[in-house]
Amino acid sequence: MMLRLSRLRLALLAFLLVAAISVVAVAAVSQSPASAESTDTGNPWVFQETDDQAEGLVIRAAEGANGQPFIVYDYLNQPIGGFNRAGGFWVAGDNISNFAGSDIYHAQTTISPDAPNGAVCVRNGQLWIGGPNGQIFRCANLGGGFGWWLVA
Repeated sequence: MMLRLSRLRLALLAFLLVAAISVVAVAAVSQSPASAESTDTGNPWVFQETDDQAEGLVIRAAEGANGQPFIVYDYLNQPIGGFNRAGGFWVAGDNISNFAGSDIYHAQTTISPDAPNGAVCVRNGQLWIGGPNGQIFRCANLGGGFGWWLVA
């Protein structure tokens, strides 16, 4: 599910996120010998690690009002996803997918609250985990075209 943000709201969200990350990054860098610098791309979101013995980007946050240290919201103020205080990652009402190789349109593995989508089953070995009954499906071509087959 892709959500569209108005340019003004997207700019505001980006500004607030940059401000929050800047405050946290300054605190994190001041507590660590690691350092990072903006690259010459002109993009403030691109950083180059300058100490190959240090961690990558580190964000330390205080617990938010609802107990979540980091949440991303859409333009309707609905949560998209975040990280909880125990280190867990969550996505609100959508899929979590990983993509293999150069195919960015058909996930290799999808964890979803929904039943498998037949249109995205295009190669052997793709997995769909979840659905209404919490099952595991594998994409396979058994001679009649690709389809999702129940594994467990």
